[in-house]
Amino acid sequence: MESRSFKEREIILGDIAWKIIMGWRFILVFTIVLSLLAAGAEGLRYRLAYVQYQNALEEQALTLSQEKESAAEKYVFSGKENEEIQNALLIERFIGENKRYIQNSILMDLNAYEVPKLRMQYYVDLTSDYDEDTEFDHKMAVINAYQSFVVSSALSQKFVDDLELNIERLYIEELISYGLSDGGNGFYIEVVFDDEDTLLAMADIIKNELEDLSVEIDNDIDLHTLVLLSDEVKVTMDAKIADRQSREASRIFSYQSQLNTAKANMTEEQLAALKAGGELLQNNNESQPAPIIEPTYNYRTIILSAIVGIMLAVIWLMFRWIFARKLQSCIELEDIYGMRLLGTVEAADKQKGKVYLKLKQLKNRGKRILSENENLELIVSNIELFCKKNGLNLIYITGSELKKVDEHIMNDIKVHLQDSGFQVSIGENICYDAKSLKEINNMDGVVIIEQEGVSGYKEIEREILAILEQKVTVIGCVGVE
Repeated sequence: MESRSFKEREIILGDIAWKIIMGWRFILVFTIVLSLLAAGAEGLRYRLAYVQYQNALEEQALTLSQEKESAAEKYVFSGKENEEIQNALLIERFIGENKRYIQNSILMDLNAYEVPKLRMQYYVDLTSDYDEDTEFDHKMAVINAYQSFVVSSALSQKFVDDLELNIERLYIEELISYGLSDGGNGFYIEVVFDDEDTLLAMADIIKNELEDLSVEIDNDIDLHTLVLLSDEVKVTMDAKIADRQSREASRIFSYQSQLNTAKANMTEEQLAALKAGGELLQNNNESQPAPIIEPTYNYRTIILSAIVGIMLAVIWLMFRWIFARKLQSCIELEDIYGMRLLGTVEAADKQKGKVYLKLKQLKNRGKRILSENENLELIVSNIELFCKKNGLNLIYITGSELKKVDEHIMNDIKVHLQDSGFQVSIGENICYDAKSLKEINNMDGVVIIEQEGVSGYKEIEREILAILEQKVTVIGCVGVE
């Protein structure tokens, strides 16, 4: 009986790398699915938070109304006295709202005499400015389209999202201003902020957004060229901001004066009722939850999920290769079992798209890639040469998982060998099929066919040992990729 020792399976990084690359479909699908699940979960979390916030506001408004009604029942006033109290409460409400605005607004917190300002000057170049037949001003239509974008919430929301600003969009909008340049041939955009680096980042966002917008305007209105004449960030004095801050302060002072005058003409009972109502109003403002922006998909979450998805898919493919129980590469038939690899063919059901073919060319760079017929001819020639050299005529084709191998592969090999004068039989795994075990004893040599991802390592080993026990020559093996 011929003895045969088998080698341990080696872990080759290059093989693992190509296994991962060839598994790009699995990586892509896994990444997309994980990203969609993460985006959906993130959106659902924001939506639930927003609904809870709305419910809290409704409950708070109901509680405040009930408390006001309860406070009003303590006092009985005439219609005029009630009107005076309500007017005073309204003034207190205006004062509270203006104070909160000044406290939260970025614009109100800027030093108007030393404020960093971004100014971007654009020129709009058109081949035709005005169409006399239709009385359509092309240039103003184009400029107005840019203005609509700048003054809308889209640009300010882009700042919040891309720069991760922990600021409400409304407070970003008031930092942006827009105007026509002298002569009406262009426009300028100004943005003020307390950090120059952030302004530079905003300038990049504006450039990219206007470039994209110019393509849409070309299609919808008229062909034009948008030219950036200048963009600079410098610290300057801004009279408009100083005037705006002064007006807000004056408004609070005016409200306070009106409130003091109203209180001076009230009775002690009216003042007590006003105080009770004011405390309720103040308590309502203090207990109001922090505003929650209506949920949108967080692109950072999607990107992070995609990265995690790629990593998990790669790890899965790597561990699947390392701990595989089935044949991962046809070359292992030579490396592990010491059998002669007669050649390889591709399974008929294997997906062979353009990406697969490109990757296969890259993997086998420097080597000639044979066609299916050329591979088959090479396999048959190797078998013929071996059999003629060793005086073998009766050839048996088998494999550990022959039922799962494409029948046309076995039949093509059989037909070609029969045409060359050999007697060929095809049988099942002799470890499990008694008929095949009997047949193989009458044969001179055996050709073993094994398929990647189908044939198990242990089954291949058992099959080879069983063949050697029958003292039949192993001609070699055919690998099916």
